[in-house]
Amino acid sequence: MKEHIELGKTGENQAVGYLCRKGYQVIDRNWRLGHHEIDLVAMDGGTVVIVEVKTRNSGPYCDPGQAVGPLKQKILVYAANAWTRFHSYEGDVRFDVVTILMVKGEPVIHHIRDAFYPF
Repeated sequence: MKEHIELGKTGENQAVGYLCRKGYQVIDRNWRLGHHEIDLVAMDGGTVVIVEVKTRNSGPYCDPGQAVGPLKQKILVYAANAWTRFHSYEGDVRFDVVTILMVKGEPVIHHIRDAFYPF
């Protein structure tokens, strides 16, 4: 279990570095509402971006993006609504997914902008 948590933290750190290099400003990490968590909240211009980070070790049939299905999306929308209320934010919100696949110890990063829309 500890290895899984460390892999997740490594992936989040990689995602933060990647987003910052792309000009995003990370304004919140691991924001929690009960059992629900937003991995990263960033600003992209005037838009708040809710970022789900999925990190996996390489292997057959390994697509970290598949872990962000309809239930996870619903949870993220719920948490994002709470985050915007908590911060009295009334602007645009976007949902992105950053997947990180560790290949021979090196991260392969894929950024899915507008990964899904609130329903």
